[in-house]
Amino acid sequence: MNTAQSAVRKTVPPVGDASLLPGLLKEIGHKSTGWHALLVGLSALPVGERRTQFSQSVASCIEVACTQPHGTLVLPNRDVLVLVRDQHGSAMAPLADLVIQTLEGEDLKQASQYIRRFNLERELSAFIALLSGVDTAKTMPPPMRVVAPRAEKLELENRLLPKDIAKIEKMFFKANVVNFIRNQTAYRLVTETELEENSDEIFISIDYLIKNLAHQKINADVWLFQYFTRTLDARILYLMGAGSEGERKKVSFSLNLNVATLFTEDFLTYDKAVPPRVRKNQLIEMQAFDLVENANEMPFVRGFLHGRGYRLCVDGVSRDLFMLLDWDVMDVEVVKLKWSPDLASGSDPAFEQKLTALAQAGRTDVVLCRCEDEAALDWGARVGIKHFQGWYLDGINKPRAVNQPSPRYKIRLTDMVY
Repeated sequence: MNTAQSAVRKTVPPVGDASLLPGLLKEIGHKSTGWHALLVGLSALPVGERRTQFSQSVASCIEVACTQPHGTLVLPNRDVLVLVRDQHGSAMAPLADLVIQTLEGEDLKQASQYIRRFNLERELSAFIALLSGVDTAKTMPPPMRVVAPRAEKLELENRLLPKDIAKIEKMFFKANVVNFIRNQTAYRLVTETELEENSDEIFISIDYLIKNLAHQKINADVWLFQYFTRTLDARILYLMGAGSEGERKKVSFSLNLNVATLFTEDFLTYDKAVPPRVRKNQLIEMQAFDLVENANEMPFVRGFLHGRGYRLCVDGVSRDLFMLLDWDVMDVEVVKLKWSPDLASGSDPAFEQKLTALAQAGRTDVVLCRCEDEAALDWGARVGIKHFQGWYLDGINKPRAVNQPSPRYKIRLTDMVY
């Protein structure tokens, strides 16, 4: 922790302690230069839609993502207040975007309307008035939800009832899990236009799961989605643990698991069945939103996996999240960055500089995933990325029609060694 962070920790109470807020505001009033605030007004939600999980997820997200000196308070009304010492305020917009993504991931619609940003150097009085309850209803009104009768009827018809959840869970336990398992290869760039197979990722086919077993809405509700996929995690761990050692040793592979799965007997049983020499070839992948949501468990998860010989991968990392996280502190072996065409615009030199530095340092491998065309590989190679994954790569070596141009990139078929 640097000097600035130490200083701010003496000023700002820890997460969840709002008792020091009046004194804190008084102190900031004397030296408000460089102070900014983010207020997540969850108390404005209709009573029936309020969930403690919203406040917990936001607080955890901030603690993991914010690299500026800061403090996070969960107020008695469950609003979340973030105070940030940021001279230029450049960190506030990405931070607000990440909070919005976190809340929308929790199925809170139009989350942006509950978030307000303040430059305390200019808006301290208005900020204090808001926290004191003055004109709160006027400044942050509860959202109005207008639903047409027909739409409301359809929503009621499509909702998941407890009996539906029990039925889906029963089907998950009885289903042949082999039907859900998919493999996808990750590739390493070895020359300017040639790649070789690098490792296999073993994961659950969500499309197949929803189409054949589950209700469409399990993919819309993050908690429900994770609850059901933990059931499948246990089934996959059993199959992999019961498999022959020879099969596990053939290639480097990764398992995509929920954070909560690592705290179960299923994972411990699997771990006992895997010899140490096999673990070193194995990567445990976890989704970025899952790690952010379980930020308090991250140090234990990392220490446990590394102590047992596994390597750790953070999957599904967006550009904003990549910029917010300190990857030296995260201390993971692989980062999977999601490809999107706007990355190639060159409009964010700071992002490309940080990405190149991480890729070239050699401590953490950056994998550009969801590659859908040559543009993804071109951009990745330009910024120093050596590892790629996506359906476009899987089809490069497939025969093409006579009138189709040959791809510039080729896959060299070799035994996979990671």
